[in-house]
Formats: sequence, C-alpha cells, structure tokens
Amino acid sequence: MGAKIEEIEAAAHDNAMTYIQALRHFSTFAFGLHLSRQPVQLSQLLALSSPIYRLELAMIGRLFAQDGSLYADIIADKPENLATIETLKESFEQGLDFFKRNDKAGFIKAFEEVHHWFGDYSEQFLKESRVLLQQAHDSRK
Repeated sequence: MGAKIEEIEAAAHDNAMTYIQALRHFSTFAFGLHLSRQPVQLSQLLALSSPIYRLELAMIGRLFAQDGSLYADIIADKPENLATIETLKESFEQGLDFFKRNDKAGFIKAFEEVHHWFGDYSEQFLKESRVLLQQAHDSRK
C-alpha cells in the first residue's frame, strides 16, 4: 500500500481525525482497561478466540505497547473529541438497553440502520477482513 494524498479543508480534516483517531484510540483504551479489570486470563482468551477476535485483541494490545502520553494528547486534543466520546457512551447505553428490555426487534432494526449507513462498504470490508485474517493466520505458521 502506498500513500495517497487527499485534498480536504483543514476543518473537515480535524473533524475526521476526531473519529479516525480520538474515538478509535479511546474505545481501544476503554476496552483494554475493561478487560484488564475483569476476572479473565488473557492467555485463555487468546486460546479460545477465533482469528477475528485474536486480531482485535492484538490491536488492543498494540495500543498498550506504545506511549500512553501520545494517546492522552490525541484524545484530549480538542473539546470536540470528548463530546464525541460522550456520544459513544450514549450509543453503548442505547445498545445495552435493547437487551435490558429484551428488545431483539429494536436491536435488529438498529443493526439494519447501521448496515444501511455502511452501504456497499459492508461487503467490501467483509472481503478485506477475510484477506487480513488469512494473512494474520499465515504469519502465525
């Protein structure tokens, strides 16, 4: 993969970085923090994980192999980052509410709304992830 230059206004770039960097890094941090405080052994999770979940755990672990100060700076860079992270928290709460209310139909409706938002990218990402998973599997041999 080579680099690609994308022409974009500075404000649009900064807005996109809120989602590409701050939200992603925060959610990865929160997932790792949560796992580290649970009564589970990472080695057992890895042993029982399918390739996609092993890759997800690898991406979480990768974050924690790096400089926490860098990630703190990215996440706290601007107030919009924290406001967007708050909306992620609300999405978690809304998602959990489907199950607290035993609302399978509501969950499926929301699932389909997200599927529609992703559009053709859903199938593209499914294919791309299969290739990535195969490459990850091959590198473990």
